[in-house]
Amino acid sequence: MSSTIKLKTLLSAVFVLFFLSASAQMNEAQKAYQNENYRLSSTLFASVCKQEPANAEAFYLWGNALCFLSNYDSALIVYQQGVKANDKYAQNYCGLAKVALHNKDQVKSIEYFKEARNLAGNKDVNYYVWVADAYINQDNPNAQEAINQLKKGLEINYKNADIYMMLGDANFQLQNGGEAVTNYELALQYNPALYSANSKIGIVWTYARKYTESLTAFQKALTVNQEFAPALRGLSDLYYATGQYDKAKETFESYMKVAYLDNDVRYQYAQLLFLNKDYTAALNLINEVKTAQPDKYVMNRLAGYSYYEIGEFDKGIQELNLFFSKADPKRILGSDYEYLGKLYQKKGNDSLFILNYEKAIALDTTKRELIGEIAVLYYQKKNYGKAAEYYDRKIKSSSKPTIQEYFKLGQSYYFDSSYVKADSAFIWVTELSNAWVQGHLWRGRCNQSIDNPDAPQGLASPHYTKVIELGLADSVKYKKELLESYQYFGNYNILITNYSEAIANYEKALSLDPENASFKETIDYIKNTLMKNKK
Repeated sequence: MSSTIKLKTLLSAVFVLFFLSASAQMNEAQKAYQNENYRLSSTLFASVCKQEPANAEAFYLWGNALCFLSNYDSALIVYQQGVKANDKYAQNYCGLAKVALHNKDQVKSIEYFKEARNLAGNKDVNYYVWVADAYINQDNPNAQEAINQLKKGLEINYKNADIYMMLGDANFQLQNGGEAVTNYELALQYNPALYSANSKIGIVWTYARKYTESLTAFQKALTVNQEFAPALRGLSDLYYATGQYDKAKETFESYMKVAYLDNDVRYQYAQLLFLNKDYTAALNLINEVKTAQPDKYVMNRLAGYSYYEIGEFDKGIQELNLFFSKADPKRILGSDYEYLGKLYQKKGNDSLFILNYEKAIALDTTKRELIGEIAVLYYQKKNYGKAAEYYDRKIKSSSKPTIQEYFKLGQSYYFDSSYVKADSAFIWVTELSNAWVQGHLWRGRCNQSIDNPDAPQGLASPHYTKVIELGLADSVKYKKELLESYQYFGNYNILITNYSEAIANYEKALSLDPENASFKETIDYIKNTLMKNKK
């Protein structure tokens, strides 16, 4: 699908180049530029400049498009050609200053700004807009200096919408979101038709997690221009941020129809396909980009994730190991190790599963659920000591552990014969839910194991008493728990030679399970042997 869209975009560009007048091409180029389709706009501006070699504005915008593409060497040549086309046109000198600032050549930038200032004159407020653009829109920005220059422009004309737009951009670059929105709103106040300001407001509010305000702003921009690419991409990002992946994908597809489909755009679309569980389509697109740009290692990441989801575990392991071999360590995510661990688990390699999960946990401390998954593995393997270790870690990593986490910790300790520790865990269970029968049942089991079998003190008695109290409310549902409790009391009373009480408890058990022959035999044994011998 993406290749088809890209082909249509290129064919449209060819059509424009060959069949439109220079004036029409200029309009198309500016439209593409506003849509942040800098590759297409660069091609169109180049054609305009070829047909109109004296069109200094086209050279300036062409140079700006190249700067957005980080092609500064070519931008320098284009700005120089613009100066030759019209050495009285100030903007191309600001363009040359932009390249100088990118190259950290302050001396040259000052010279070019001075030349532009002389040409623009003292009252041209647009000069400060061009200067601010030079400071902001290159790879070594200085947003604060842009603000300083723009404030000078406000002294000349405080109603200039372009100045407020640039002030918004500069403040957003400085992460002053509130100031950015204020300035974009002022831009709209002085030029209500400036729908791009609404799009920028939407982007700011998305970063600030004010999603309702963000949605309203994008909708305002798209009401004016439903094909405005920055608003479409921003709206897709908003849906992504709020977990509405189907809407994010749909909106991004609209964006792709008007945007240049470079590999970054196609990668983002592949991510949205993945999040919408269209793993095969995601893999098809990923493999296209990998073929075109083998060094784009993030594709190996997403390929590894996708292969896991479709059950091709060997391929997933291969892709993620390729990713780790290429990736900047600072770019590695906890989910990268998590997926690699899951892949190894599917291949039955428990040690590499645990190793990679531990790396994921170390990199992202919010992934406490992975600690629990390791605990589950150890529990299933009946390595109860290690299971208890990981359940304990999971509990300690949470500000509010759950009752189930304490319950599994208690069971792990119990099956590891650490009965005192198990009982401590089950105490938490009963405190979190005193009405849950299982917590008291397991406290009874722990204390029965802690008690001296030769001289029992009845440590389990209060807990089994509680089981009976709760269980009698629904003797069908809690039949097994009640039977265990009555048997405990029956056996305990045998040990302390309280035979009448032992019989009473076995009779209660028998009433719940009348076909249980062992209960009948035990009652007969107590009556006919133990009680007679006692006499």
